[in-house]
Amino acid sequence: MVVKTVSLLLLFVALLVSNTFFLLVILVVALGLLIARKFSVSMFLNRVLLLFPFLIAISIFNVKMFLMIALRGVIAITLLAVITDGLSISSLKQIFRALKFPDYFSEIFALAFRYSFSLTEEILLLKRCFYLRGGFHRKNLLHSSILGPIVGHFFVRTYYKSKRIYFIMKLRGF
Repeated sequence: MVVKTVSLLLLFVALLVSNTFFLLVILVVALGLLIARKFSVSMFLNRVLLLFPFLIAISIFNVKMFLMIALRGVIAITLLAVITDGLSISSLKQIFRALKFPDYFSEIFALAFRYSFSLTEEILLLKRCFYLRGGFHRKNLLHSSILGPIVGHFFVRTYYKSKRIYFIMKLRGF
């Protein structure tokens, strides 16, 4: 419980700090916590790779902003993996209540937590479809004619899914 509380506090510090050195220190501490929790490396790398399509869009505008957001994103993914490892959503809400966070914050966090699993399932489904269509036989998988439709399909599917979630939340009174 102490490790999860420290991880949550480090997450908020990482979001507030703008010094690169302190962010690197937080990243080293976060990776140490992740290793201490014996978290699966492949699961961690899959979660980090989910961040990169969004970072590529940002890198077009500003390289320094790309590096800061990439560093904060990796820190956030690392610390969230430590926090959520082996916890249910209800226990996460109890942690937020114990730390005196507002109720709406814990609800938003719980919805984002659920949505991250939904995005992961969506990516795995697209990956399976790609392999079933013979995508693994191609030589250059990163070519735009191969990767472009997959990424476009992913964004369209997540847009429609987020639209459905928005209407569901609106019906529930959020």
